[in-house]
Amino acid sequence: MIMLRMSKFYAVAHGFQRGIYENWDDAKKQIDDFPQAVYKKFSSREDAEEYFKARQAKKIELTFPEPNREKYYAVARGYAVGVFTDYEDVKKSIEAYPQPLHKKFDSLDEAVSYFNKFFHGKEKGENRNQKKVNSTEEAPKTKDDKGITYYAVARGHTTGVFTSWEECKKQTTGFKGAKFKKFEDEKEATMFAEGKTLKQIEEARSNRKRDAASSSGADIPEPQKKQKKHVLYPFMAKRGYYAVANGRKVGVFRSWDECHAQVNGYPNARYKKFVTESEALAFITNHQLGCTTTSFSSDSMAKGKADHRNALRKRKCGESSNASSSQVPKRLKHCDPEVWRYAPVVYTDGACSNNGKFGAKAGFGVFWGENHVDNSYGPVPGAPTNNRGELVAVDVALKQAIDKKMSTIVVRTDSKLLINSLDDYMDSWKRNSWKTSFGKDVSNQDLLQSIDKSTRQINVKFEYVPGHSGDFGNDAADALARRGAQMYGAK
Repeated sequence: MIMLRMSKFYAVAHGFQRGIYENWDDAKKQIDDFPQAVYKKFSSREDAEEYFKARQAKKIELTFPEPNREKYYAVARGYAVGVFTDYEDVKKSIEAYPQPLHKKFDSLDEAVSYFNKFFHGKEKGENRNQKKVNSTEEAPKTKDDKGITYYAVARGHTTGVFTSWEECKKQTTGFKGAKFKKFEDEKEATMFAEGKTLKQIEEARSNRKRDAASSSGADIPEPQKKQKKHVLYPFMAKRGYYAVANGRKVGVFRSWDECHAQVNGYPNARYKKFVTESEALAFITNHQLGCTTTSFSSDSMAKGKADHRNALRKRKCGESSNASSSQVPKRLKHCDPEVWRYAPVVYTDGACSNNGKFGAKAGFGVFWGENHVDNSYGPVPGAPTNNRGELVAVDVALKQAIDKKMSTIVVRTDSKLLINSLDDYMDSWKRNSWKTSFGKDVSNQDLLQSIDKSTRQINVKFEYVPGHSGDFGNDAADALARRGAQMYGAK
């Protein structure tokens, strides 16, 4: 009788090195001595990866707050981990997260110590392999008494500082133009990984030596704020975003291994690494819409772009290619959902206090994401109404997207009136010289015309989001719009 060997996969969600292991001995090394390690055995890799991904932090705060607050919250397991001073940030991090781990402290040192222990698996920044020694003994050195060796990867599948050659080699092998170097000093390794030149690193080293020499005979200074030392382990390394526009699975991946699995051996695979997620999403969107492979001569640029977009819209939406080329193409609102799957998303909103009354103040808000550089708000130009605020927000967002060279954009708003106006009524208003069916002038036609012009330069899809329903993006846009309304009428 032939016995079939069952495969086993060990998902280490919280340990010294997180990941999926096929050997128990390898997994055991990552959880032994790690406080409150989280791991589980599975019979399939898919189940192991699902368990693992659900427990990985989306954001790691590597800087700690100033040591002058009353309360500190250490989050070792959550969607965002680190030390925080606002409990609202903690609530967002741990809400719906499986097996969260956090604690409140009165001092920063205690919070940092807790975070190091339960997230890094070490006390006060100690390296995993460093044994506890008496204060009268020297800390043990690594091989040849040279201390820890740091491998800095400035260009590779994953960039950052690693503490083993094997991990460094993994991130650079097969990467065209890989750039990496070994250092004995962690600060210098970090500088190299961040893109600093060897000359800059040498200058920084000289400055440190000069400062140390000049202060050696000086009086002992007052205690200064304790600086947090970070050792970047592989899972903490600075990662890029791998966009797969054509492969077994289209999407954005956070590791080279995931990306490689989708493109290796796949015919005409198209993929690229980016620093930001928005760039990666734009790469996929542009590829899907055929914009990345199309070129035009300078003499026929305008006509070429128009013809290309017409053909593209007809192909995506199943329209007849025999239609008049002079006909203005409709937006892709009824197309295959895959066209929009990886399109950038922006939230827009308008706000108005005392809407329709004397003393009304109106503003707009555009929200691209938390701490995004393009988030904007301001007072509404012209009449202070809520509807005008909604339109100004969309107008601003579309112009931002066009400036960013985006080819598609999903606009989410809580205004059904706005969506109906742009999707259903716009064409008839234009045919009727911007008059309603009752012969009256269409309100806010200056903004509607501006938006209509923008939609001829970028593919737009409007999605309705119920207002004040707890949607994070909508709430953020609303808060920005309210802030903008406060500026209305200000000198």
